[in-house]
Amino acid sequence: MKNTISISAKYIAVNHNKILKDCELTIDKNGLIIRFEQISNPEKNSDCYYNGILCPGFINTHCHLELAYLHNKLPTKTTLPDFIKNIVYEKRNIKREEVQRIIKNADRKMQENGIVAVGDISNDISSLLVKSTSDLYYHTFIELFGLVQHPSDEVKENALSIQESFKDKHLPASITPHAPYSVSPNLLKWIIGEHNNDQLFTIHNQETASENDLFQSKSGSVKDAMEELGANIDYWQPTGQNSIQSTLNYFKKHHKLLLVHNTFTSKEDIDYATSNFENLWWCFCPNANLYIENKLPSIPLFLDHSNRITLGTDSLASNNELSILSEMKTIQKHYPETSLEQLLQWATINGAKFLGIDDQFGSLEVGKRPGLVLIENTDGLKLTDQSTARRIT
Repeated sequence: MKNTISISAKYIAVNHNKILKDCELTIDKNGLIIRFEQISNPEKNSDCYYNGILCPGFINTHCHLELAYLHNKLPTKTTLPDFIKNIVYEKRNIKREEVQRIIKNADRKMQENGIVAVGDISNDISSLLVKSTSDLYYHTFIELFGLVQHPSDEVKENALSIQESFKDKHLPASITPHAPYSVSPNLLKWIIGEHNNDQLFTIHNQETASENDLFQSKSGSVKDAMEELGANIDYWQPTGQNSIQSTLNYFKKHHKLLLVHNTFTSKEDIDYATSNFENLWWCFCPNANLYIENKLPSIPLFLDHSNRITLGTDSLASNNELSILSEMKTIQKHYPETSLEQLLQWATINGAKFLGIDDQFGSLEVGKRPGLVLIENTDGLKLTDQSTARRIT
């Protein structure tokens, strides 16, 4: 039995996803890339040839694995405030004995869809068992909510306990805020203060227009939803600014922070954020945006910062599948000027860099074991509705 195998395809996305023809990868039996070279007639000269586009495994930087049990249970296009209320109400009907089976199935489907690493949001340890035995790399973001002016020690101790549970299984985990509208200033200060400089943060950002209304004038449907769910925000004062400017001020300039969704983020917001924070990243989850708000971010506004854009799937509560290729297809459908090279950069190396795992994942380079994914049924270098992705290694 050969210890190595040579693989080629019609196109190969190499290095940081420059797409080339007439190339060949040689990998060992564990998927380690040991050689890359351009060759003549790869269809005949390689051990394996694929009529498609070969690329690194996908990085899903925003997922809620523990919400997989809500698949097909929530109505679409309700706007975010009603979506949040529906999640809270549905959680009362959860059948816990089903949760592990559903989470395990969601993990398996992500692997089948070409995903190799995930930034996953958790509010408890329900995903711990699956993550500890999965072939996927997980960084768990332990997400905190709380609009109480003075967060209790119990809230803090519970978050630290969850974090320790993941670290005991040698799974990286960091404590992070849910969204600008769902954490009090004091809780946000505690979350940020608990982190060392090398920790990762992520936060839902401007997923609905009323998030900005809350910060500008303490009005709107987000405010109404929080109060309906029992939050007392009498103490809270509007800033007169958009939520992104109001919230980022709590972070340090060097903090590594992923802003997720950005559906209602303006050019002025982008300019402010990128000018004042040196390690800021953006994540788009377009299918979830359409599911909840029926609106997409204005992605062209972000293209000057393409090297900091990543992709996520959000949850099966807000998506039909956990597939990065599906997110790429949605972006290309609505923004056809977006090239496949850009989409692959967002789907692979950028996510790996944010998670700090680009030494092994995110690009087809000698010495890496990034996983190989084959994209098929394309129109040249354009994705189509029929395009599929599957793991090769």
